[in-house]
Amino acid sequence: MNNIASTGWDLIEREFLRIYPGQNDPLHFAAMIKWRFGGNDPLDGISIYEGKDYWHFVTFGLSELYEKVSDNHELSGYGYEMTFKLKKDNYDDLNKEIRCVCQILQTLARITFQKGVVFGPNEFIRTGQTVGIDSKGESDIRGFICISDPSVNTIDTPNGKVAFIEMVGMTEDELLSLSTRDSVKKIYSKLGSDITDYKRKSVLLNIPAERTVPDITSVSSSVSTPVTKSETSPEEKPEQKTVSSTEQDKSKDDHSSLRLDTVQRIKPEGAKHYLKGERTDITDCDEVRISLKYDSAEAGADPDVYAFMLRENGKAERDEDLVFFGSKLSPDGAVEDLSENSGHTVSFKPALLSLDIYHVLVCFSVYGDDEKMNFSKIKNPAAVIDLFGFGGSGEFKLELSSEKTVEVVEFYRHNDRIKMKTIGSGYFTGIEKLCEKLGIETQ
Repeated sequence: MNNIASTGWDLIEREFLRIYPGQNDPLHFAAMIKWRFGGNDPLDGISIYEGKDYWHFVTFGLSELYEKVSDNHELSGYGYEMTFKLKKDNYDDLNKEIRCVCQILQTLARITFQKGVVFGPNEFIRTGQTVGIDSKGESDIRGFICISDPSVNTIDTPNGKVAFIEMVGMTEDELLSLSTRDSVKKIYSKLGSDITDYKRKSVLLNIPAERTVPDITSVSSSVSTPVTKSETSPEEKPEQKTVSSTEQDKSKDDHSSLRLDTVQRIKPEGAKHYLKGERTDITDCDEVRISLKYDSAEAGADPDVYAFMLRENGKAERDEDLVFFGSKLSPDGAVEDLSENSGHTVSFKPALLSLDIYHVLVCFSVYGDDEKMNFSKIKNPAAVIDLFGFGGSGEFKLELSSEKTVEVVEFYRHNDRIKMKTIGSGYFTGIEKLCEKLGIETQ
Protein backbone atom coordinates (compact mmCIF):
# COMPACT_ATOMS: atom_id res chain seq x y z
CA MET A 1 0.00 0.00 0.00
CA ASN A 2 2.79 2.41 -0.80
CA ASN A 3 1.52 3.91 -4.04
CA ILE A 4 -0.08 7.30 -4.43
CA ALA A 5 -3.52 5.76 -5.14
CA SER A 6 -3.82 4.46 -1.57
CA THR A 7 -3.24 7.73 0.28
CA GLY A 8 -6.31 7.30 2.51
CA TRP A 9 -5.16 3.85 3.60
CA ASP A 10 -1.60 5.03 4.25
CA LEU A 11 -2.74 7.91 6.49
CA ILE A 12 -4.86 5.58 8.64
CA GLU A 13 -1.84 3.32 9.09
CA ARG A 14 0.33 6.35 9.93
CA GLU A 15 -2.08 7.38 12.70
CA PHE A 16 -2.01 3.90 14.24
CA LEU A 17 1.78 3.79 14.01
CA ARG A 18 1.73 6.96 16.09
CA ILE A 19 -0.17 5.04 18.77
CA TYR A 20 1.70 1.73 18.35
CA PRO A 21 5.29 2.57 17.29
CA GLY A 22 7.10 -0.23 15.53
CA GLN A 23 3.95 -2.20 14.58
CA ASN A 24 4.51 -1.72 10.85
CA ASP A 25 3.10 -5.13 9.98
CA PRO A 26 0.08 -5.77 12.23
CA LEU A 27 -2.20 -8.78 11.91
CA HIS A 28 -4.48 -8.04 8.96
CA PHE A 29 -7.55 -9.71 7.46
CA ALA A 30 -8.26 -8.70 3.85
CA ALA A 31 -11.42 -9.32 1.82
CA MET A 32 -10.93 -12.18 -0.63
CA ILE A 33 -12.97 -10.34 -3.27
CA LYS A 34 -13.44 -6.61 -2.76
CA TRP A 35 -16.99 -5.25 -2.55
CA ARG A 36 -16.60 -3.08 -5.66
CA PHE A 37 -15.70 -6.23 -7.61
CA GLY A 38 -18.78 -8.13 -6.41
CA GLY A 39 -17.48 -9.52 -3.12
CA ASN A 40 -19.61 -10.02 0.02
CA ASP A 41 -17.39 -8.11 2.46
CA PRO A 42 -17.72 -4.30 2.21
CA LEU A 43 -14.48 -3.60 4.10
CA ASP A 44 -11.27 -4.00 2.12
CA GLY A 45 -9.56 -5.11 5.29
CA ILE A 46 -9.26 -4.97 9.09
CA SER A 47 -5.97 -4.52 10.97
CA ILE A 48 -5.39 -5.58 14.58
CA TYR A 49 -2.79 -3.74 16.66
CA GLU A 50 -1.50 -5.02 20.00
CA GLY A 51 -2.00 -2.85 23.08
CA LYS A 52 -0.79 -3.65 26.56
CA ASP A 53 -3.87 -5.62 27.63
CA TYR A 54 -6.07 -5.47 24.54
CA TRP A 55 -6.23 -5.95 20.78
CA HIS A 56 -7.15 -2.80 18.82
CA PHE A 57 -9.13 -3.41 15.60
CA VAL A 58 -9.49 -0.77 12.86
CA THR A 59 -11.46 -1.06 9.61
CA PHE A 60 -10.44 0.01 6.12
CA GLY A 61 -13.26 0.76 3.71
CA LEU A 62 -15.89 3.10 5.15
CA SER A 63 -13.68 6.01 4.07
CA GLU A 64 -12.26 6.57 0.60
CA LEU A 65 -8.96 4.72 0.72
CA TYR A 66 -7.97 5.35 -2.89
CA GLU A 67 -9.29 7.97 -5.32
CA LYS A 68 -12.02 10.49 -4.43
CA VAL A 69 -15.43 9.25 -5.57
CA SER A 70 -18.11 11.13 -3.57
CA ASP A 71 -19.14 14.75 -4.11
CA ASN A 72 -18.67 15.58 -0.42
CA HIS A 73 -15.21 17.11 -0.22
CA GLU A 74 -15.40 17.62 3.55
CA LEU A 75 -15.72 13.92 4.40
CA SER A 76 -13.88 10.91 3.05
CA GLY A 77 -16.55 8.38 2.11
CA TYR A 78 -18.89 7.95 5.08
CA GLY A 79 -16.50 10.09 7.12
CA TYR A 80 -15.30 7.42 9.55
CA GLU A 81 -13.79 4.02 10.16
CA MET A 82 -14.81 1.67 12.99
CA THR A 83 -12.55 0.52 15.82
CA PHE A 84 -12.92 -2.06 18.60
CA LYS A 85 -10.74 -2.96 21.60
CA LEU A 86 -10.90 -6.57 22.79
CA LYS A 87 -9.44 -7.40 26.20
CA LYS A 88 -6.66 -10.00 26.11
CA ASP A 89 -7.62 -13.22 27.87
CA ASN A 90 -6.95 -16.96 27.90
CA TYR A 91 -9.07 -17.70 24.83
CA ASP A 92 -9.28 -21.33 23.71
CA ASP A 93 -8.75 -20.17 20.13
CA LEU A 94 -7.51 -16.57 19.84
CA ASN A 95 -7.53 -16.68 16.04
CA LYS A 96 -11.21 -17.71 16.02
CA GLU A 97 -12.05 -14.94 18.51
CA ILE A 98 -10.32 -12.32 16.36
CA ARG A 99 -12.07 -13.59 13.22
CA CYS A 100 -15.39 -13.37 15.05
CA VAL A 101 -14.81 -9.66 15.76
CA CYS A 102 -13.83 -9.10 12.12
CA GLN A 103 -17.09 -10.73 11.00
CA ILE A 104 -19.10 -8.44 13.29
CA LEU A 105 -17.37 -5.35 11.90
CA GLN A 106 -18.01 -6.55 8.34
CA THR A 107 -21.69 -7.08 9.19
CA LEU A 108 -22.04 -3.56 10.60
CA ALA A 109 -20.29 -2.13 7.54
CA ARG A 110 -22.62 -4.13 5.28
CA ILE A 111 -25.61 -2.41 6.90
CA THR A 112 -24.01 0.95 6.09
CA PHE A 113 -23.20 0.00 2.49
CA GLN A 114 -26.62 -1.50 1.76
CA LYS A 115 -28.92 0.71 3.83
CA GLY A 116 -26.96 3.94 4.30
CA VAL A 117 -27.05 3.60 8.10
CA VAL A 118 -24.18 5.72 9.43
CA PHE A 119 -23.07 5.14 13.02
CA GLY A 120 -21.95 8.11 15.10
CA PRO A 121 -20.80 9.02 18.62
CA ASN A 122 -23.19 8.42 21.54
CA GLU A 123 -25.48 6.08 19.66
CA PHE A 124 -26.22 2.47 20.60
CA ILE A 125 -26.54 -0.73 18.58
CA ARG A 126 -28.84 -3.40 19.96
CA THR A 127 -28.32 -6.60 18.00
CA GLY A 128 -31.11 -8.66 19.52
CA GLN A 129 -28.66 -11.49 20.22
CA THR A 130 -29.84 -14.01 22.80
CA VAL A 131 -26.28 -15.32 23.11
CA GLY A 132 -23.02 -13.45 23.54
CA ILE A 133 -21.16 -11.90 20.62
CA ASP A 134 -18.02 -13.91 21.47
CA SER A 135 -17.17 -16.95 19.33
CA LYS A 136 -18.68 -19.38 21.87
CA GLY A 137 -21.79 -17.30 22.53
CA GLU A 138 -21.15 -17.44 26.27
CA SER A 139 -20.55 -13.78 27.09
CA ASP A 140 -23.14 -11.38 28.52
CA ILE A 141 -22.08 -8.86 25.86
CA ARG A 142 -24.90 -8.56 23.30
CA GLY A 143 -24.41 -5.25 21.46
CA PHE A 144 -22.57 -1.94 21.47
CA ILE A 145 -22.48 1.74 22.22
CA CYS A 146 -20.63 4.00 19.79
CA ILE A 147 -18.06 6.53 21.00
CA SER A 148 -15.32 8.61 19.44
CA ASP A 149 -12.23 6.43 19.94
CA PRO A 150 -10.24 8.32 22.62
CA SER A 151 -6.96 6.79 21.42
CA VAL A 152 -7.15 7.94 17.82
CA ASN A 153 -7.21 11.41 16.28
CA THR A 154 -9.52 12.44 13.46
CA ILE A 155 -7.29 12.67 10.38
CA ASP A 156 -7.33 14.88 7.30
CA THR A 157 -6.78 13.12 3.99
CA PRO A 158 -6.85 14.38 0.39
CA ASN A 159 -10.30 12.76 0.20
CA GLY A 160 -11.67 14.49 3.33
CA LYS A 161 -11.81 13.94 7.09
CA VAL A 162 -11.86 10.50 8.69
CA ALA A 163 -13.05 10.05 12.29
CA PHE A 164 -12.76 6.79 14.25
CA ILE A 165 -15.95 5.46 15.85
CA GLU A 166 -15.30 2.81 18.49
CA MET A 167 -17.76 0.00 19.20
CA VAL A 168 -17.84 -0.76 22.95
CA GLY A 169 -19.50 -4.02 24.04
CA MET A 170 -22.63 -3.80 26.21
CA THR A 171 -24.89 -6.24 28.05
CA GLU A 172 -28.57 -6.58 27.17
CA ASP A 173 -29.92 -4.80 30.26
CA GLU A 174 -27.44 -1.97 29.73
CA LEU A 175 -28.70 -1.58 26.16
CA LEU A 176 -32.33 -1.65 27.28
CA SER A 177 -31.64 1.23 29.67
CA LEU A 178 -30.61 3.51 26.78
CA SER A 179 -32.88 5.98 25.03
CA THR A 180 -30.91 9.21 24.53
CA ARG A 181 -27.39 10.34 23.78
CA ASP A 182 -27.02 11.48 27.38
CA SER A 183 -27.93 7.99 28.59
CA VAL A 184 -25.18 6.57 26.36
CA LYS A 185 -22.67 9.00 27.88
CA LYS A 186 -23.75 8.03 31.41
CA ILE A 187 -23.47 4.28 30.83
CA TYR A 188 -20.04 4.77 29.27
CA SER A 189 -18.87 6.72 32.32
CA LYS A 190 -20.03 3.82 34.53
CA LEU A 191 -17.93 1.37 32.50
CA GLY A 192 -14.72 3.28 33.22
CA SER A 193 -13.04 1.74 30.14
CA ASP A 194 -13.54 1.49 26.40
CA ILE A 195 -12.03 -2.02 26.29
CA THR A 196 -14.61 -4.75 25.72
CA ASP A 197 -14.22 -7.53 28.29
CA TYR A 198 -16.29 -10.60 27.42
CA LYS A 199 -16.21 -11.75 31.06
CA ARG A 200 -17.55 -8.59 32.64
CA LYS A 201 -21.02 -8.41 34.16
CA SER A 202 -23.52 -5.60 33.81
CA VAL A 203 -22.77 -2.33 35.59
CA LEU A 204 -26.52 -2.17 36.28
CA LEU A 205 -26.66 -5.27 38.47
CA ASN A 206 -29.03 -4.62 41.37
CA ILE A 207 -30.10 -1.37 39.67
CA PRO A 208 -33.52 -1.58 37.96
CA ALA A 209 -33.07 -0.83 34.26
CA GLU A 210 -35.39 1.71 32.65
CA ARG A 211 -36.58 -0.33 29.69
CA THR A 212 -37.21 2.40 27.16
CA VAL A 213 -37.42 0.79 23.72
CA PRO A 214 -37.86 3.17 20.75
CA ASP A 215 -40.32 2.53 17.91
CA ILE A 216 -39.03 0.00 15.40
CA THR A 217 -39.61 -0.17 11.65
CA SER A 218 -38.21 -3.20 9.83
CA VAL A 219 -36.30 -3.27 6.55
CA SER A 220 -35.21 -6.33 4.66
CA SER A 221 -31.60 -7.32 4.17
CA SER A 222 -30.26 -9.96 1.82
CA VAL A 223 -27.28 -10.74 4.02
CA SER A 224 -28.73 -10.78 7.51
CA THR A 225 -32.02 -11.20 9.28
CA PRO A 226 -34.17 -8.04 9.35
CA VAL A 227 -32.32 -4.91 10.40
CA THR A 228 -34.34 -2.25 12.16
CA LYS A 229 -33.80 1.37 12.99
CA SER A 230 -35.39 3.11 15.96
CA GLU A 231 -37.56 6.19 15.94
CA THR A 232 -39.53 7.34 18.98
CA SER A 233 -43.27 7.46 18.36
CA PRO A 234 -45.69 8.29 21.19
CA GLU A 235 -48.72 6.90 19.38
CA GLU A 236 -47.59 3.69 17.70
CA LYS A 237 -46.29 0.89 19.91
CA PRO A 238 -43.10 -0.85 18.76
CA GLU A 239 -43.18 -4.36 17.37
CA GLN A 240 -40.28 -6.09 19.14
CA LYS A 241 -38.55 -8.58 16.84
CA THR A 242 -36.92 -11.67 18.32
CA VAL A 243 -34.58 -14.38 17.06
CA SER A 244 -36.24 -17.65 16.10
CA SER A 245 -35.03 -20.83 17.80
CA THR A 246 -33.48 -21.95 14.50
CA GLU A 247 -31.45 -18.76 14.27
CA GLN A 248 -30.36 -19.09 17.89
CA ASP A 249 -29.12 -22.62 17.29
CA LYS A 250 -27.28 -21.57 14.15
CA SER A 251 -25.49 -18.72 15.90
CA LYS A 252 -24.34 -21.15 18.61
CA ASP A 253 -23.12 -23.71 16.09
CA ASP A 254 -21.28 -21.25 13.84
CA HIS A 255 -20.80 -18.09 15.82
CA SER A 256 -17.99 -16.84 13.60
CA SER A 257 -20.72 -15.96 11.06
CA LEU A 258 -22.64 -13.85 13.57
CA ARG A 259 -26.02 -12.65 12.35
CA LEU A 260 -27.37 -9.34 13.61
CA ASP A 261 -31.11 -9.99 13.68
CA THR A 262 -32.11 -6.50 14.82
CA VAL A 263 -30.28 -3.23 15.18
CA GLN A 264 -31.70 -0.34 17.16
CA ARG A 265 -29.98 3.00 17.24
CA ILE A 266 -30.54 6.63 18.13
CA LYS A 267 -31.26 8.70 15.06
CA PRO A 268 -28.02 10.47 14.09
CA GLU A 269 -27.79 14.23 13.98
CA GLY A 270 -27.39 16.00 10.65
CA ALA A 271 -28.28 14.41 7.32
CA LYS A 272 -30.71 11.54 7.80
CA HIS A 273 -30.91 8.26 5.91
CA TYR A 274 -34.50 7.04 5.73
CA LEU A 275 -35.29 3.34 5.69
CA LYS A 276 -38.20 1.58 4.01
CA GLY A 277 -41.34 1.69 6.17
CA GLU A 278 -40.07 4.46 8.43
CA ARG A 279 -42.69 6.83 9.84
CA THR A 280 -42.18 10.50 10.71
CA ASP A 281 -44.62 12.96 12.27
CA ILE A 282 -44.64 16.01 9.98
CA THR A 283 -47.68 17.80 11.40
CA ASP A 284 -45.64 20.82 12.46
CA CYS A 285 -43.57 21.07 9.26
CA ASP A 286 -44.14 24.16 7.16
CA GLU A 287 -43.44 22.21 3.99
CA VAL A 288 -42.06 18.85 2.87
CA ARG A 289 -40.34 18.51 -0.50
CA ILE A 290 -39.69 15.16 -2.18
CA SER A 291 -37.15 15.24 -5.00
CA LEU A 292 -35.69 12.54 -7.22
CA LYS A 293 -31.89 12.47 -7.47
CA TYR A 294 -29.68 10.10 -9.43
CA ASP A 295 -26.16 9.92 -10.81
CA SER A 296 -27.07 9.59 -14.48
CA ALA A 297 -29.84 8.48 -16.84
CA GLU A 298 -29.69 7.00 -20.31
CA ALA A 299 -31.24 8.94 -23.17
CA GLY A 300 -34.99 8.38 -23.26
CA ALA A 301 -35.31 7.47 -19.57
CA ASP A 302 -37.39 10.46 -18.50
CA PRO A 303 -38.70 10.21 -14.91
CA ASP A 304 -41.60 12.33 -13.65
CA VAL A 305 -43.18 12.93 -10.26
CA TYR A 306 -46.84 12.20 -9.48
CA ALA A 307 -48.90 12.85 -6.35
CA PHE A 308 -52.31 11.26 -5.71
CA MET A 309 -54.85 12.94 -3.38
CA LEU A 310 -56.84 10.08 -1.87
CA ARG A 311 -59.96 9.86 0.28
CA GLU A 312 -60.46 7.70 3.38
CA ASN A 313 -61.13 4.66 1.16
CA GLY A 314 -57.76 5.08 -0.56
CA LYS A 315 -59.29 6.29 -3.83
CA ALA A 316 -59.27 9.52 -5.79
CA GLU A 317 -62.63 11.03 -6.76
CA ARG A 318 -61.73 13.36 -9.63
CA ASP A 319 -59.03 14.05 -12.18
CA GLU A 320 -57.86 17.08 -10.17
CA ASP A 321 -56.76 14.68 -7.43
CA LEU A 322 -53.68 13.82 -9.49
CA VAL A 323 -50.88 16.40 -9.35
CA PHE A 324 -48.27 16.05 -12.12
CA PHE A 325 -46.69 17.99 -14.98
CA GLY A 326 -50.14 18.41 -16.61
CA SER A 327 -51.89 19.66 -13.45
CA LYS A 328 -49.36 21.21 -11.14
CA LEU A 329 -51.42 22.28 -8.09
CA SER A 330 -54.01 20.42 -6.00
CA PRO A 331 -57.37 22.16 -5.44
CA ASP A 332 -56.56 22.86 -1.77
CA GLY A 333 -53.02 24.15 -2.56
CA ALA A 334 -51.40 21.54 -0.31
CA VAL A 335 -49.57 19.70 -3.11
CA GLU A 336 -47.62 21.31 -5.96
CA ASP A 337 -45.42 19.96 -8.72
CA LEU A 338 -42.29 22.14 -8.63
CA SER A 339 -40.43 20.25 -11.37
CA GLU A 340 -38.62 22.41 -13.87
CA ASN A 341 -36.18 21.41 -16.60
CA SER A 342 -34.39 18.29 -15.25
CA GLY A 343 -35.73 18.64 -11.71
CA HIS A 344 -38.31 16.25 -10.25
CA THR A 345 -39.82 17.75 -7.09
CA VAL A 346 -43.20 17.78 -5.36
CA SER A 347 -44.10 20.08 -2.45
CA PHE A 348 -46.50 19.16 0.37
CA LYS A 349 -47.81 21.67 2.94
CA PRO A 350 -49.57 19.81 5.78
CA ALA A 351 -51.46 22.85 7.08
CA LEU A 352 -53.28 23.29 3.74
CA LEU A 353 -54.43 19.69 3.35
CA SER A 354 -58.18 19.46 2.84
CA LEU A 355 -60.04 17.60 5.58
CA ASP A 356 -61.53 15.15 3.08
CA ILE A 357 -58.06 14.01 1.94
CA TYR A 358 -56.63 11.21 4.11
CA HIS A 359 -53.66 10.08 2.02
CA VAL A 360 -51.23 11.73 -0.40
CA LEU A 361 -49.19 9.18 -2.35
CA VAL A 362 -46.02 10.46 -4.07
CA CYS A 363 -44.59 8.40 -6.93
CA PHE A 364 -41.85 8.57 -9.53
CA SER A 365 -42.44 6.98 -12.92
CA VAL A 366 -40.39 6.72 -16.11
CA TYR A 367 -42.51 8.29 -18.82
CA GLY A 368 -43.64 6.51 -21.98
CA ASP A 369 -44.80 3.15 -23.30
CA ASP A 370 -41.36 1.72 -24.07
CA GLU A 371 -40.90 -1.15 -21.58
CA LYS A 372 -37.12 -0.87 -21.89
CA MET A 373 -37.23 2.64 -20.49
CA ASN A 374 -37.36 1.96 -16.77
CA PHE A 375 -35.31 2.50 -13.61
CA SER A 376 -32.60 0.13 -14.82
CA LYS A 377 -31.57 3.03 -17.08
CA ILE A 378 -31.26 5.39 -14.09
CA LYS A 379 -28.16 5.03 -11.91
CA ASN A 380 -28.49 5.15 -8.10
CA PRO A 381 -31.97 6.69 -7.75
CA ALA A 382 -32.88 8.19 -4.38
CA ALA A 383 -35.51 10.48 -2.93
CA VAL A 384 -34.25 13.60 -1.19
CA ILE A 385 -36.63 14.55 1.63
CA ASP A 386 -36.49 18.14 2.89
CA LEU A 387 -38.49 19.02 6.03
CA PHE A 388 -38.79 22.81 6.24
CA GLY A 389 -39.30 24.34 9.66
CA PHE A 390 -38.66 21.00 11.35
CA GLY A 391 -35.93 18.47 10.71
CA GLY A 392 -33.57 19.36 7.85
CA SER A 393 -32.78 17.08 4.94
CA GLY A 394 -32.50 13.35 4.43
CA GLU A 395 -32.19 10.74 1.73
CA PHE A 396 -34.20 7.60 0.95
CA LYS A 397 -32.38 5.20 -1.37
CA LEU A 398 -34.64 3.50 -3.89
CA GLU A 399 -33.62 -0.12 -4.43
CA LEU A 400 -34.91 -0.69 -7.94
CA SER A 401 -34.03 -2.79 -10.97
CA SER A 402 -36.25 -2.68 -14.07
CA GLU A 403 -39.37 -1.16 -12.49
CA LYS A 404 -41.08 1.69 -14.34
CA THR A 405 -42.96 3.15 -11.36
CA VAL A 406 -42.16 3.42 -7.67
CA GLU A 407 -44.28 4.53 -4.72
CA VAL A 408 -41.91 6.76 -2.75
CA VAL A 409 -43.69 8.19 0.29
CA GLU A 410 -47.20 8.45 1.66
CA PHE A 411 -48.49 11.35 3.74
CA TYR A 412 -51.44 10.23 5.86
CA ARG A 413 -53.69 11.23 8.74
CA HIS A 414 -53.26 9.46 12.09
CA ASN A 415 -55.77 10.71 14.66
CA ASP A 416 -55.21 14.47 14.62
CA ARG A 417 -51.66 14.22 13.25
CA ILE A 418 -50.19 14.03 9.76
CA LYS A 419 -47.40 11.54 9.19
CA MET A 420 -45.04 10.51 6.44
CA LYS A 421 -44.18 6.90 5.62
CA THR A 422 -41.39 5.86 3.27
CA ILE A 423 -42.51 3.07 0.92
CA GLY A 424 -40.09 2.26 -1.91
CA SER A 425 -42.37 -0.30 -3.63
CA GLY A 426 -41.78 -0.63 -7.38
CA TYR A 427 -44.02 -1.72 -10.26
CA PHE A 428 -42.98 -3.00 -13.67
CA THR A 429 -45.93 -1.23 -15.31
CA GLY A 430 -46.30 2.45 -16.12
CA ILE A 431 -48.18 5.10 -14.15
CA GLU A 432 -51.44 4.29 -15.97
CA LYS A 433 -51.97 1.05 -14.05
CA LEU A 434 -51.47 2.83 -10.72
CA CYS A 435 -53.92 5.54 -11.81
CA GLU A 436 -56.55 2.91 -12.54
CA LYS A 437 -55.92 1.23 -9.18
CA LEU A 438 -56.39 4.53 -7.34
CA GLY A 439 -59.51 5.64 -9.22
CA ILE A 440 -58.04 7.97 -11.87
CA GLU A 441 -59.27 7.27 -15.39
CA THR A 442 -56.67 7.38 -18.16
CA GLN A 443 -57.12 7.57 -21.90
